[in-house]
Amino acid sequence: MRLEQINESPSQAAPRVRLDTVAGETIPAEAERTALAEELRLLRDDELAEWDGLVDLSPQGSVFCRSWWLQACGGDIRVLGYFKGGKLIAGIPLFYQKRFQLRFCLMPKLTQVWGVVIEPLSGKLCNVHSRENEILAVFAKRLAGEFAFYQRFHPSQSNWLPFLWNGFQQTTGYSYFLDKLDHLDGIWAEMGQNTRTKIRKAEKSGLVVKPCSPATVMNTVEKIFRRQSLPVPFDLQTLSRLNDAAVERDAGGCWAAVDAEGNAHASTFLVFDQKRAYNLAGGPDPDFRSDGAQAFLTWNSIQRVAGRTEVFDFAGSMLEQVESSIRAFGAKQAPYNLVSHFPFVLRLGLHLLDKL
Repeated sequence: MRLEQINESPSQAAPRVRLDTVAGETIPAEAERTALAEELRLLRDDELAEWDGLVDLSPQGSVFCRSWWLQACGGDIRVLGYFKGGKLIAGIPLFYQKRFQLRFCLMPKLTQVWGVVIEPLSGKLCNVHSRENEILAVFAKRLAGEFAFYQRFHPSQSNWLPFLWNGFQQTTGYSYFLDKLDHLDGIWAEMGQNTRTKIRKAEKSGLVVKPCSPATVMNTVEKIFRRQSLPVPFDLQTLSRLNDAAVERDAGGCWAAVDAEGNAHASTFLVFDQKRAYNLAGGPDPDFRSDGAQAFLTWNSIQRVAGRTEVFDFAGSMLEQVESSIRAFGAKQAPYNLVSHFPFVLRLGLHLLDKL
């Protein structure tokens, strides 16, 4: 791939993902690569199939790591891969943004988790932990050279010690999930009584769930955030690109709980692969919050993905009022690591802003 600058396009077509260079790093020649026992470098376009295969096998691999999702996100995204004996055994997606003429390594909008993706490790537990530490240390040392780094790691990646040893900071986040999706009766039985009552009430009121446009979900999100005087965290263009890519692959889409007049009482953007489904965006329309539409839509989403994936992830939230409604579905709590590396002055500034 040529190294021209990628410009943001006003269209919904996502810019191509840059996988071949970071700050002057280039891919070594073929003869040189094959002579290397181990190497850390950026992936080429023709290696994306190998990357997707690693995502499939890895416990940390998620739909957000798949090449189609990375390409749909748009912007400056690369995959840093770790090879041993010519085989890709680990990697991490990276997203770069320029702020104040400085380059930040962050996460794209609506991307829930990333982190280091590692092939399954086997053997004695002590050997597995040692090898995991070695692999994570390779990435931690390289990423410590970034001006600023922030990622939410997959819940299965509980070990972040090599990042700690290389100067990174960590905060624990929490999400909620449901497993055993092949036993929906059991999930229903574990729900709080009030949640079941809301679902039944919505059914009796005549609400039905139908596919909807990203604009419908975006309208709901804007109402929710603006009512709380908060900035809307993503735009319609981003949501539309990701929705279109998911629909094309039968890996998700937008749905709404609508009444007989076609009013959307609640909406959602749902994505999934064979491992995990994520309830990414949407919520109850503030004008219809008393009819249980959100609980009804969530239950429908759980039923929709049952048999197609192993886990339903609520993708948050740690907001007290939202957490309580998710917990009422009988969901289990899943901690995950938010790993960051900021210069001291910037870290101090962010801390002070948080206190204002």
